[in-house]
Amino acid sequence: MLYGDMDRLADHRRRYARGGLTRLLGGAGFDILHARHFNPVGGLAWLANAKLLPVRDLSAPVVNSQIRLFALALPAARAMDWLACRALRIPFGQSLIAVARPRA
Repeated sequence: MLYGDMDRLADHRRRYARGGLTRLLGGAGFDILHARHFNPVGGLAWLANAKLLPVRDLSAPVVNSQIRLFALALPAARAMDWLACRALRIPFGQSLIAVARPRA
């Protein structure tokens, strides 16, 4: 859902949903120890860029303005991350982390 112009310009190949990533890792012979989204505030901004604001250049003023704005909002975004992703377990964020180990 978040994949868009900024991803293509940054040479990102894909974005995973939690279920898709855990299935992929499981199918490759890994046991999932932990998998969760993080940075829902950044995810909302990335979603707006992906769906509403076509970006043709990562050095565009609009992109740099968003980066500066997010840097100011970072303390609040970190608190929101803990509340939304860890305490409330909201399945949404700009990024996804998985910790896995090879099956014995």
